[in-house]
Amino acid sequence: MTRLLFRLVWSSLALLFPGAPLFAQGSPLTLTPSATQPPAFAPADGQDIAEIRGIWVPQYQQYFWKALIIVAALVIGGGLVWWLARWYKSRKPTLTLYQIIMQKLEQCRLLIAAGNARLFSGEVSDIVRGYLEQRFTVPSTHQTTDEFIRSATQHANSELEPFLPQLKDFLGYCDMAKFAREELDVEQMTLMLASAGNFVEATKALERDADGEAAV
Repeated sequence: MTRLLFRLVWSSLALLFPGAPLFAQGSPLTLTPSATQPPAFAPADGQDIAEIRGIWVPQYQQYFWKALIIVAALVIGGGLVWWLARWYKSRKPTLTLYQIIMQKLEQCRLLIAAGNARLFSGEVSDIVRGYLEQRFTVPSTHQTTDEFIRSATQHANSELEPFLPQLKDFLGYCDMAKFAREELDVEQMTLMLASAGNFVEATKALERDADGEAAV
């Protein structure tokens, strides 16, 4: 009876746990290695031990190092671009006020070629107004540009007074552009531009560029 009961328990364990037949038939508590099945940790037939994979590294660690390398590359690249921009800016000469104004006046020749007299006269007048404000420290007012130039002519300070003839000559072209029944032609616009250039040239101060040399 005991033997029969043992076989029933053994059969039930075999159905529930496929590994139960690994137990020795003689003793249910002893383990014997299988002669037909290799240990679970042994490599399969035909597989070299060198093909076994190495230590598993969590994916978040791999992403961390990749992100760290990308951030370092961006920081180094940004610093290099900033340094190159600073270096290029330091090599670029600084323009004087005279050079800036003369360049703006020269660009107005495009308006002469386009025949846009109204836009031309307004642009040249604004350039001269800006030059008066910066060169002679004339305070900005709520007057129109023509009114501002006329007020500067009538109330000139001691530094501007020697150049009133050139400024009044330019003011005459401003009045012509404002009150003429017809728009200025190409010749009149050319003369107005020359008058503005003469005033700026006459009032040019001895300015120094970025290298400390006198500008001519």
